[in-house]
Amino acid sequence: MPTAFPPPVNVSPLIKLIRWTLLVSGIAYGTVWQKRHYAAELSLRDIRIQEKAARDKVLAEEKLRLNEVQLLSSRTLPNNPPRRLKRHWPRDHLSDEDSA
Repeated sequence: MPTAFPPPVNVSPLIKLIRWTLLVSGIAYGTVWQKRHYAAELSLRDIRIQEKAARDKVLAEEKLRLNEVQLLSSRTLPNNPPRRLKRHWPRDHLSDEDSA
């Protein structure tokens, strides 16, 4: 069953005027603030882009260096999943040395 709502309450014209005045003043304040700070934000954006490029370059070099160290220190290929060992791998290894 639908619920019956009471009739809407009449809002005072003074309250309506205050609401509309605050809305328009807020929009005006936002427009003035954006015009005042827009140029400064554009210059800061350029600086942030330059800093990010330098930071990304340093991080890429560090990642490359660490990857090279990892490749040199590991005995397996990178991204090579570990294999299960054979059942008698020590004997197989000893037999390979004996035959060589």
